[in-house]
Amino acid sequence: MKINKILLTTDFSEAAKKAYPVAIDIAKKQGASLTLVHAAEKFSIATLFSQGRVGALDINNYEDELKDKLAQEADSNFNSLGDSLDKKLLIGGYPAEMVRDFIEREGIDLVVTSTHGWTGVPHVVLGSFTEKIILTSTAPVLTVPAAKTIEGFDPQKILVPFDFSPNAKELLPLLQTLTKEENSETHFLYVLEPLVDYWVESSNPVLSEIHDEALQAAPTVLNKKFNETCSEDFPNAKLIIKEGLIPEEILDYSKDLGSDLIVQSTQGWSGWSFSLLGSVSGEVLRMAQCPVLTVRNLNPSED
Repeated sequence: MKINKILLTTDFSEAAKKAYPVAIDIAKKQGASLTLVHAAEKFSIATLFSQGRVGALDINNYEDELKDKLAQEADSNFNSLGDSLDKKLLIGGYPAEMVRDFIEREGIDLVVTSTHGWTGVPHVVLGSFTEKIILTSTAPVLTVPAAKTIEGFDPQKILVPFDFSPNAKELLPLLQTLTKEENSETHFLYVLEPLVDYWVESSNPVLSEIHDEALQAAPTVLNKKFNETCSEDFPNAKLIIKEGLIPEEILDYSKDLGSDLIVQSTQGWSGWSFSLLGSVSGEVLRMAQCPVLTVRNLNPSED
């Protein structure tokens, strides 16, 4: 998979700027163009009031001011990209919908955004703009935590929650593209959820025995599938098998590993709902301490 066009969102906040160095570095390494996009609703008193700007600008100058601000943002932060930088002001509709349509219309290959901004929503609730982009974008979305300063894109320890489903396998081509120039190690993590409730199992010797036998057999089966699926394209990769609840195991292992990138799918684990609120992918996005690349399978399988 080749990355030719990158879209970077901005609302000019300090949170949004945390994603700039990452997007710039990827664009340079991939030889891709980068479009800096600001999306704003059509002028309204309510919009300006929410931004604390009522009385600060004339109605007729609203769009011109945004164009000037976008140009200043580009000049101040993206000179190193030269002609490979473009800028686009989207105005007149709902920001997330305008960005989604732009992604489809322009054939964007990768979206880079901060985990919050646009509305100043705390990191713990991710932010409605970012969530809507992740859920509707036809391109993969790389979210950069606003609470952290990251100087570029050079992942050395990559964590990939992986269940070997057709949905999960969709992220492999992009993962290969982003890591082929990096001397990185990739950890594929498979989480074995409890097969039966602990209290039921502890009171039923037969269920307990079945559970134990399944756990003993799992590494052999999973390593075989891993060798068939991933080992050739990712020679520095390893398969890690954990038992427990999926989001907790992902986040705990990421912390222990010190991962600097998590790559995940919004569909997979056979039960992920197409909503970030309460989902595995949503919890990882909200709580991860490193950038998260989320790939939405456009043709999800139920198998």
